[in-house]
Amino acid sequence: NSPVHKGVFLNEDGSVNTSKLEFFSPGANPSNKAKGGWLQNLNSLASLDFGYAADGISLTTQVSPRALGKTRDEQVDNLVTILDGYFENGGQHVNLNVMDLSDVYEKIMSGEDVIVRISGYCVNTKYLTPEQKTEL
Repeated sequence: NSPVHKGVFLNEDGSVNTSKLEFFSPGANPSNKAKGGWLQNLNSLASLDFGYAADGISLTTQVSPRALGKTRDEQVDNLVTILDGYFENGGQHVNLNVMDLSDVYEKIMSGEDVIVRISGYCVNTKYLTPEQKTEL
């Protein structure tokens, strides 16, 4: 976890006083303190001064297709518009999961080839047992 630097103050010995620091969740992902939803999270992250994060800040997030519109075309258009806005406003990196869990589950259970990325790791579902597929 990286401390948020706003409001940081030093102790008399010059060390950072951590009593009032709040921490980013790993990779600047939404945490239990997130307020305002997905768009506000994107706007907030894009507004950060990335000079304090020279190697970038990665955001891993997810959205349900239904939250993006009623039709597939609407969903794609809205997602592209949202991501364009994020990057135009200074955002740097997004690991985005757009999924319909019931659709993914049906594909996995039917034996269809599905590759799932879990926290940066990948698994080809055709090599999993039925129990592992259900757990996934």
